[in-house]
Amino acid sequence: MAIEFRPIRFTTPKDQALKDITALFLEEWSGFSPEALYAKYAGNPQAPDSMPHFLGVYVDGQLAGANGYIATRFVQGSATFLGVQDCDSYVAKAFRGQGIFGKLIRECERLFAESGADFLFGYPNENSFGSYRRLGWTIGRHIDYQGKAYLGPLVSLMAARDRALIRKAERRGFVARELSPAELGVEGGDLRLLAGNLVGQYVDGPYLAWRLRAERARYKAMSVRKGERFSWAAWRQDEGSVKIMALGGEPEGMALALRYACAGLQGRGRAQACSPLAEPSRKAFALAGFMGPTFMRLIKKRTMRVVYKALNDRTPDIGSLLDVQYADFDTV
Repeated sequence: MAIEFRPIRFTTPKDQALKDITALFLEEWSGFSPEALYAKYAGNPQAPDSMPHFLGVYVDGQLAGANGYIATRFVQGSATFLGVQDCDSYVAKAFRGQGIFGKLIRECERLFAESGADFLFGYPNENSFGSYRRLGWTIGRHIDYQGKAYLGPLVSLMAARDRALIRKAERRGFVARELSPAELGVEGGDLRLLAGNLVGQYVDGPYLAWRLRAERARYKAMSVRKGERFSWAAWRQDEGSVKIMALGGEPEGMALALRYACAGLQGRGRAQACSPLAEPSRKAFALAGFMGPTFMRLIKKRTMRVVYKALNDRTPDIGSLLDVQYADFDTV
């Protein structure tokens, strides 16, 4: 059995590699297409030009497994780090039980260390979590969910309270405007997601517009201003649910943006977001009426867990990694 690893970069949505990876994923999953994969991985403004979109493993010339990667910048004080999110891992059924996945991950560690990444991180499902643990990746904290359920007898009361608080905030001089993620980047300028000494994701306008572009999903955004104060939220809206993807600014303005996002539910469904570490974001979720993780676990059945692999000595400790205000995780 001859095993070969190939870094894969896409140049167009018609790239043969995209067709091959799509066929591999569709063996068990649904919803993938060359166009969807191109929209998800290509054109990342924070990724070095040499960094691959996927790593493929070939057995006797046949694509047997693939793993996708999304680069993103992180900041801690004046220090900047390049983190790479490990996404969309799959090994074909015919090649399972032969150590293919472990070899693939070991090769990605070597490849991205050479490419200048500081760390790899991901949010594995239950199928792959044990493999990362055996490969020596650090198992970070659990990520819980917070949310609001617009269901049952309380739905009218919750919706009325949101509307009343929005009107009250507007009388006090807050101005909210719904816009696209691309427009949000232009209006907000530098939208860093930082929190004290934590490692926060650097989300400037071009990156936010790329990560939340329309080809990937139905995204919306809201800016909230009061004088010089600027706050914002971005979310994904599906049938019967709103998922908060990104959040920034001061607590009262963020809370107002969250209430506007929830208003899109039109009286039923649920709004949810990953629990953030930053205290201002915690306050914003509480002010907007979001419930704690215990309730949300009843809905989601599980929490996510962070896996993490340092690729050099300068990488921050896992205990301070990832201020989860930006929640566009592929496993959500």
